[in-house]
Amino acid sequence: MPDTTHGDSLFSEEIQEHGTAVRRILSGYSTDPDHLDDLLQKTWKRAWERRKQFRGGNHRAWLCTIGRHVAIDDFRARQARKRAMDRFATDSEETSQLARQEGEAGPDEWANRVKQAMSGQLTPRERDVVGLRLCEGLTNKETSEQLDISASTVRVHLANGLEKLRAALREGSQ
Repeated sequence: MPDTTHGDSLFSEEIQEHGTAVRRILSGYSTDPDHLDDLLQKTWKRAWERRKQFRGGNHRAWLCTIGRHVAIDDFRARQARKRAMDRFATDSEETSQLARQEGEAGPDEWANRVKQAMSGQLTPRERDVVGLRLCEGLTNKETSEQLDISASTVRVHLANGLEKLRAALREGSQ
């Protein structure tokens, strides 16, 4: 896709010409129509952002490769979110079991403890990162763009924030 003054119309033509092929590639990664539409949208966005990197040749292959990479990135991000949530849930479940053994907090009490820990124990940046990553379900990259910080900074704040939340929940159960 050469970058010209009428790039928008050329890009629209590329979408119309190769959209079915890209959608067919992406349908191998997701059967959910809404998720498929999200992957397709991310593919077009990434293609637009990288249009100057196209060196000529087969547009369809270039767009399908971008789509495949988007799908793989999405899969990895979803797996990472799942692992983070599982780790947090496991730690929270262990802490909750301790509390039940001691006859303490119920679900409402735990929700209050989490809220208090987030507001009292976490820095504002850690609260933002934990909220966007775990509550909103954003990826590290999306969170970094939202907060205008690097993805590595997001990872550090997420790890620190989760550790503080775990510690606060353990403390509250003793």
